[in-house]
Amino acid sequence: MKLSISLIIFIAIILGLFFPFGTLIKDLTSPLLFVLMYFSILELDLKLKKFFKKEIFYWGLINIIILPIFAYFIGSFLSEYFLLGMVVAALAPAAVNSPMFVNLLKGDKELSISISAIANLSSIIYVPLMLFLLFGLNLIIPYTQILTNIFTLIFIPIFLVVLTKKFLKSKYNKILDSSKIILKITLFLIIWIIFSTSSKQFFSSLNEVLIIIPLMFLITITGLLLGYFSSKKKELKRTLAISCSYKNQTLLLGVVSSINPLIAVPPILYIIAFHIVNGIFIWLYEKKKI
Repeated sequence: MKLSISLIIFIAIILGLFFPFGTLIKDLTSPLLFVLMYFSILELDLKLKKFFKKEIFYWGLINIIILPIFAYFIGSFLSEYFLLGMVVAALAPAAVNSPMFVNLLKGDKELSISISAIANLSSIIYVPLMLFLLFGLNLIIPYTQILTNIFTLIFIPIFLVVLTKKFLKSKYNKILDSSKIILKITLFLIIWIIFSTSSKQFFSSLNEVLIIIPLMFLITITGLLLGYFSSKKKELKRTLAISCSYKNQTLLLGVVSSINPLIAVPPILYIIAFHIVNGIFIWLYEKKKI
């Protein structure tokens, strides 16, 4: 039976939360992300002008200003650390591997890659600035980690794709055909690992989780819809929907959780909310509804 991407995502979430054996292979996360990125961008038309579009500014307005302020107000009744965690979840830059989902939705992968690179680089400036303005918090950002992630998961895969097209022309189509099954397998493994490592925190904070879960879904859906409706072209709609909702939560988790472990709860719940919402979004795409 041929499994749809949306079904694969839901199975991986359930297995990760209730059968968290993905922790046994968590050291494979980075190599799997690398493989996923390479095969996601294998079909890219690597022309520089395609990577810079005005829609990058739409991402900036939505993710740097609208979403964190929205999170701050809807979570204002929560305790300080949970509120801070919600704003951090909303502020996190676009996930480095978001082109993977954009590729599945036949979106603009070049734009997605540009947003991912610019978002993660600029997070060095805008994340501490927004947290200082909203909370008066001085945050130390791991600059080296950000630059390493961008270089490893964006620039090296692009370089390898260039080499593949140049030196493996005769095998390029075969590699491209195999990418579909490889993408599904690696996507399943990555999501399973993510939810396996989050399972313990999810169930140990269940009372708070029940309050925060709907707020995380609201932020996720708001980001996705704002991105989707910020353009008229379907290709760009799907691209911005993913770029404005799929966030690099792991980048900030290590930094803010050192202040207080409770801050890590909302970002973890955001990951769960995104993959569920994204699964529905992909299902709608597969049914040709979007």
